[in-house]
Amino acid sequence: MGYCGGSKANPTYHNLGDHSEAIQIDFDPAQISYPELLSQALAQGNFAGSSFSRQYRSVVFYHTPAQHRAAEKLGIRLLEPVGTFTRAEDYHQKYYLQQSTVVKDFYAMFPTNQAFTDSTAVTIANGIAGGHVDRERVKALLPVLGVSENTGQALLRLAGTSGPGCARPSP
Repeated sequence: MGYCGGSKANPTYHNLGDHSEAIQIDFDPAQISYPELLSQALAQGNFAGSSFSRQYRSVVFYHTPAQHRAAEKLGIRLLEPVGTFTRAEDYHQKYYLQQSTVVKDFYAMFPTNQAFTDSTAVTIANGIAGGHVDRERVKALLPVLGVSENTGQALLRLAGTSGPGCARPSP
């Protein structure tokens, strides 16, 4: 999680300037292509229209002309070169997990802010805590996460609880 697309040096959540909140995804093109990654994003939100605010706009920041073309082919209209990506403050990372009762278990496994934020397990748990992962998928993920029985049960209770919205399409 961070900020991108603006001109202010060192933006923060409370002093964002003209930046937008953004995520930066590192991916292995041998595992998933850029167009496939964009298709996954499109399944979760609307990247074809305008947004209600610059802070929360649905924009794709691209690194290369090939990425720009791939996004255009999928109908994504709001495209900008990535420019500078500024990492968000620690308290602004993994929002759903930070609000949950199990966050302390993940901080125990990943004790530094950088390790916590950059952990794939924490990212998965954040999606679960936000209710964006269904119960069957959570059951399959629990052994990979390496969590206690209590934490696993808490995550199962959160599974699939989000309603339709920008991060989850209507059924």
